[in-house]
Amino acid sequence: MLHLNKIIPIIFENRKFILVFTFISTFLAAILLYYTPKEYKSVATLTPINAQLADPARLFNNQIKDLYNLFGSGDDIERMESSTDWSNIYAELVREFKLDTFFATTSTTRFTDSTERAYDSARRYHEAEVILHDKLFARPTDKGQLQLIAWTWFPEVSQQLVTAYAQKLETRIRAAWLQYYDTNLTSLRHSLDSLESTYLLLDSQSSSASDAQLTLLQLQKESLKQLITSNRITTGQWEQAKAALPGPLFIIDQPRADVFTYRPNYFLVMLGSFLGAFFFSIFLVLLQQRNKLS
Repeated sequence: MLHLNKIIPIIFENRKFILVFTFISTFLAAILLYYTPKEYKSVATLTPINAQLADPARLFNNQIKDLYNLFGSGDDIERMESSTDWSNIYAELVREFKLDTFFATTSTTRFTDSTERAYDSARRYHEAEVILHDKLFARPTDKGQLQLIAWTWFPEVSQQLVTAYAQKLETRIRAAWLQYYDTNLTSLRHSLDSLESTYLLLDSQSSSASDAQLTLLQLQKESLKQLITSNRITTGQWEQAKAALPGPLFIIDQPRADVFTYRPNYFLVMLGSFLGAFFFSIFLVLLQQRNKLS
């Protein structure tokens, strides 16, 4: 069992080694830190709009239109967080911001033909996408919101990446909602076309029908009129709801170019380097003098 009355004298005897080792290690850490570029952080805090607000019944049913919450649920947050797996968003950002050049991905091929050039370009884009996944990501908060976070060497670039990411995320969610509307509107219009064709067919048969057949045709036509009217009303409601579609995201806190939030934190890194070197040098001394501790 180790005792302080044995450890302290050993540390005191080797104090010069401990001080020199700590000073050199801290000095080397300071040099490394000096040549490590700062990365500036930009954050956007957002929350999804409730997807049920896209329901046409919300606009045309007075009994339920006020029952929907404005903001989405935790499931909506999880779906948005999974957007970091949407590789096409990152691929678009790499090309729009020329991040293969920004991240200085290198060319390793001496080009001799167009195939090699295309391969090398694709490789550099892929490397930039991998780097971007570490620099730009989504993170849920404990308040049920989502943060989009970017770290780059320039505050303005971090802000621009977060803004572009939010826009692309919103575009994709809105496109899914619009596709939902378009699918239902297409079905309604096909149904309307079929009803109107049937009505015209029955109308053309009226001129040659007997009295008994004419009565039956009139009943069928009246029924079709009601269906056509109902279909047109429903189609109009869906078209109005599509036009009034809310934005899928609400940005609570806009991203900004923050020059005061960066990494690494010089003070913490230097303090950690100093303490780490100090205690490690003591460990080395005690390890070397372990025979005196027994």
